[in-house]
Amino acid sequence: MKSYKLIFIILLSLFACNTEKSPVTPEVGPGDDYKIYQLALDAYFNENVPAIILQDSTWGDDIGTHHISTLEENGVNVKEETLLNYETINQTKVALESISGYDITFRRDVPDSLRFSKPNVSLSRVGYDDANTEAIVTVGVVFAPLAGSGILYYLKYVNGEWGVKGSHMIWIS
Repeated sequence: MKSYKLIFIILLSLFACNTEKSPVTPEVGPGDDYKIYQLALDAYFNENVPAIILQDSTWGDDIGTHHISTLEENGVNVKEETLLNYETINQTKVALESISGYDITFRRDVPDSLRFSKPNVSLSRVGYDDANTEAIVTVGVVFAPLAGSGILYYLKYVNGEWGVKGSHMIWIS
């Protein structure tokens, strides 16, 4: 009888173990926000990294459902939870820090007379889905009065890396 119990326990432990690898859900922290900012800015400037003037804090653009619909028409499906997270988190501004790979001067350090000496960049806070595998962020760039645009970027976390998977212009001047 003891041998049957031992065999049963061995078989149970073999079948109870799941040998499939579960997908890794990234832990999202402030570092990921800055990686996403860097990827979005690289996409905006086509990796021709200029010196920029960065706003001192985040600025979340309204990205109404019509902008999300346009992304979906182009094959990008943004989860509702990602959009809700973006809208919620952007109700509060946070101070921005330097972004790797960019020569940044903060707006507070630029006299008004030199305001348009470099592209002026504003960034939203990053909205993530619940699994931290997709994100949306907006980037606004103004080169001169009535010369700028804002872009909504959609990013995915695949194989341990964030990457831009879609974008849509949300404003232009």
